[in-house]
Amino acid sequence: MDAWGEMEMVGTIMDRDIDMVPCETLELNVPAEAEIVVEGRVNLKDRFKVGEVTSPSMYNLPHYENLPEVEVSAITMRADRPIYRNHQTCPDTDHQPLPRLCHEAVLYNRLSEVGLDVKDVRFPTWGAALSCIIQFSYPREGMVNDALMLAMGAPWLNTKLVVAVSPDTDLDDPGDVYHAIATRCDPARDVIVVPNTRGSPYDPSARPLEGQFPWRVVGKMGIDATIKSRHDPADFERAWPRNWGKVKLSDYL
Repeated sequence: MDAWGEMEMVGTIMDRDIDMVPCETLELNVPAEAEIVVEGRVNLKDRFKVGEVTSPSMYNLPHYENLPEVEVSAITMRADRPIYRNHQTCPDTDHQPLPRLCHEAVLYNRLSEVGLDVKDVRFPTWGAALSCIIQFSYPREGMVNDALMLAMGAPWLNTKLVVAVSPDTDLDDPGDVYHAIATRCDPARDVIVVPNTRGSPYDPSARPLEGQFPWRVVGKMGIDATIKSRHDPADFERAWPRNWGKVKLSDYL
């Protein structure tokens, strides 16, 4: 992160450099176009309890956190009506996709190294920041399970549920992903369950570890919802009514 941090990531997404300016009271630089800049020093010696945490999974978990005190030294803001938005309480916004963007890139590279033709890796916002969808083509049996185990064994705590799909599944459509699970997965053969793994503090289904707050233990599940090489590939071609999506009611009025 010293060589490639958050500002570099933002600049890469925006395809331009991010202008930085010095702080008022600290020897640090901050984005020149920031809406609000809060400067201060963190007292790492003391902690105090803060409750009612809103997590990326949209639960009040953990129930509290022991946080250090921040001594604010300056607050500066844009003169023309600065915008403040508590992203923690807004679903499907910054706090869900941005932290997982780098995870998607890392998994994309690791899955490609296995020999898979990776199309996309997605941590969907509707997956409560606990699930991942990996989309790829594969040349032979055995590779899907390797891909699922690789993703579930990631160093982060947000791969509790991993779903593998084929390139024809629309990752932006939860209904299409669910359809692939319902029609392309034989639970007896195509589901991997790994018990007793590290759980997320944001997951209410995970078992709290006594004396280890806020850490939890949970199982992980990998679902193979890809087109199966053990069957006729033609059986997995989606069937639509003739001229589906081409007929317009206005043509007949």
